[in-house]
Amino acid sequence: DKINLPFVENYHLSNIFFKTLFFLNIKYNYFFLTLTDLDNHSIKRNKYVKKYIYIFHAAISTHKSYTEKAFDNYDVIFCISKNQIDEIRKNEEIKNLKKKKLLKIGYFYLDSLRKNNIKLKSPDKPKILIAPSWNLNKNNFFSIYSKELISEILRINKYIVILRPHPEHYKRSKNLINELKNKYKKNDNFIFDDNIKNLNSMNDADLLITDNSGISIEFLLGLKKPVIYFDKYEKIHNHKYKEISSFTLEDEIKKRFGFQVKDPNFENIENYITAANENFELKKNELNKFLQDNFFNLDNSAIKGLEFITKN
Repeated sequence: DKINLPFVENYHLSNIFFKTLFFLNIKYNYFFLTLTDLDNHSIKRNKYVKKYIYIFHAAISTHKSYTEKAFDNYDVIFCISKNQIDEIRKNEEIKNLKKKKLLKIGYFYLDSLRKNNIKLKSPDKPKILIAPSWNLNKNNFFSIYSKELISEILRINKYIVILRPHPEHYKRSKNLINELKNKYKKNDNFIFDDNIKNLNSMNDADLLITDNSGISIEFLLGLKKPVIYFDKYEKIHNHKYKEISSFTLEDEIKKRFGFQVKDPNFENIENYITAANENFELKKNELNKFLQDNFFNLDNSAIKGLEFITKN
């Protein structure tokens, strides 16, 4: 994931031994990560770093889709919403952990989407983006349903399908990805998106189909476009999450603004698409109030993040 700016140096460390060695010896005041589970894998804390700071890359709760110890070893967390602060504090209380510095920053990526929202002209055929989440459970939406779903949408011949696997799928479902790419490589209504950035597909698509991917929140709240959730398989990476709270931000957004299908019959996919569009149009006017009520510093999160860096 390369940053093309003149003052940024990019390094790629693929070897686990050298990666671990590198991060054990770096010396900085602040080390920012969007990677969870610090110190629980090859990325270890070291005594030369003053503060390890976590930045969320998805606007979801902290205790259900992440592992039980995902945030335990950070010093500072740039929080998106009040529920994240409540969840982390509850986790600290249950485990008797040292309290972290939890800052009311907001969500950088959502603000960027709102600022740079590009309204592309729809093609003759609407585009359906399929972007499944990754799941530790082998029985998941991508592995069980993706072939049937894509086949049925293409059979209708009214839509263009964009398939965007999660980066983890390239490791966990490599054979399935290759099978789908080979099957539809000559189909003009099928696009395989392996671009590291998701913005082009998101802007291009008229509707998103997913299970639990964080991309759905940006699609709904940032780009203000409809989402179908096939949520037969929940994404639970911490089975103790109800000890903290049964509420999650992602489930609340799904319930309020998405179109949920528990046990899909893909012969009805066109009906699902029509219903999702109609459902979203009825609720679209509620989006701004929901954002104001639930997200810190809407449209100003980068300024708040900068204030922390310059004042500390």
